[in-house]
Amino acid sequence: MDQSYYYEFDKKNISYGTRVNTVSTSSTGYPELSQVDSVSTGINLHHIVYIRYKDGLETIFIDGQKVASGFRPGNFASWKDDYFLKLGNDNNMSSWNGSFFLLQL
Repeated sequence: MDQSYYYEFDKKNISYGTRVNTVSTSSTGYPELSQVDSVSTGINLHHIVYIRYKDGLETIFIDGQKVASGFRPGNFASWKDDYFLKLGNDNNMSSWNGSFFLLQL
């Protein structure tokens, strides 16, 4: 799950997205599934759910509302045994300063 933070007319906004490496994507999981509209920030907790079905259908929910859906076909045959699960950050990105209160896989 990626988090893009940006300013928009003096409002701080966050946009969430996800990348998954399958045989139909790049090795970094592009193209990314991203929400269309941003979420207003502040000191707010968000319940974020990402679902990917084996047929390639993907959906992102934020606080119970569907914010993005897409289709990324393919399986995980390109995965290697030394892959890591990365949350909140990716290589060569600035540090993520958030907190996880619960993670379920």
